[in-house]
Amino acid sequence: MSNTVSTRLIALRKSNGWTVRELAEKVEVSHETIYTYERGVVPKLRYLKKLAQAFGVSIDFLVYGKADSRKKIETVNDFKNHCAITSKRERDGIIRYLLDIKVKKK
Repeated sequence: MSNTVSTRLIALRKSNGWTVRELAEKVEVSHETIYTYERGVVPKLRYLKKLAQAFGVSIDFLVYGKADSRKKIETVNDFKNHCAITSKRERDGIIRYLLDIKVKKK
């Protein structure tokens, strides 16, 4: 699968456990519009901003796949969004490891 806006949108939506309709509500567009984005139509800037905000990522990440190095990763959800393109198995393993570290620190 190529590394495009559509693949990142799909990966981010799935990593958050959202349906197309749920994402559409968050971005205030129709579910048909989200389907067009996921099929390869690049959203206009105002919708890229809304999508980035909903996912907690930068527009640069949505468009180019580059994470904003200034953005802090403070929660597991931030990490999931930051790493949405990695395989689910790999991401879940890293999350388990990080959660184990957090439990051991307590």
